[in-house]
Amino acid sequence: MKSIICAAAALALAGTASAGTFSIGAVDASNGDVSGGVVGTGIDIIGGEFYHDANEGLGATAEPNSNFFGFVPALEFDTYLTIDSGPITTTYKGTDVGAASELLTGNVGDPDAVGFTPNSYRGSWFIAGPPVGSFPTSGKPADANNEIFVGRLTYTGTLSGSIAVTIAEQDTFGTSQIVGNIVSETDVANGIGIITTDINGVSLTKSFTSRGYAWVAKEFTTVIDSVTYTVSDIYLQNVLDVPTPGALGLLSVAGVAATRRRRK
Repeated sequence: MKSIICAAAALALAGTASAGTFSIGAVDASNGDVSGGVVGTGIDIIGGEFYHDANEGLGATAEPNSNFFGFVPALEFDTYLTIDSGPITTTYKGTDVGAASELLTGNVGDPDAVGFTPNSYRGSWFIAGPPVGSFPTSGKPADANNEIFVGRLTYTGTLSGSIAVTIAEQDTFGTSQIVGNIVSETDVANGIGIITTDINGVSLTKSFTSRGYAWVAKEFTTVIDSVTYTVSDIYLQNVLDVPTPGALGLLSVAGVAATRRRRK
């Protein structure tokens, strides 16, 4: 049943990306524990654990209800998964694309379960409905032009993870599956963590202005019950073809050499 759902989500994607955007279907961080999942994917917290608000619980994965933020302010920073334009806040209630549905086996909390544990996640999630197209990038890095938000992770310790997703690119028929590590905004600005091929090593089409995709963690800290947590909002971004600092240095050297040749 799980593989049928994933296949349906992938087929629905075909031909949906346009105007420099991209669309995604099922998101996978299961390490192969769900049918069709990619081995090596998963999300882990090293030396700490996720924050799950007591009103939601460890097993909750969908977006929190912003109507309750006034009564439980910390609920805004609960750990959850979705496919949306950005995190749920007191002023933003989502794109009405529906809550993320999770593919589970076993019971959450069991050692072999797929889902959240206190310091890991293994599973796959998707939107029950039409595929979601990308949105204009908000904030850094400056060399990204489109993005899709897939989850808010709040935790102590250090985040480590790799995520796969089915993607439909601009002006491309059919879909590709890509996988990459979660990286910081600084990493992306330096060209680290850029995904340029699918899981079979085939070059992605992309738009003519981009060099690939990246799983970007936009991070800040918050204090809940006297504990300082890191909040990582995870986005899949289409990263523009802007030279990294190293590449700019090479271009400068080349420019100086060309000038000298002309002067001779």
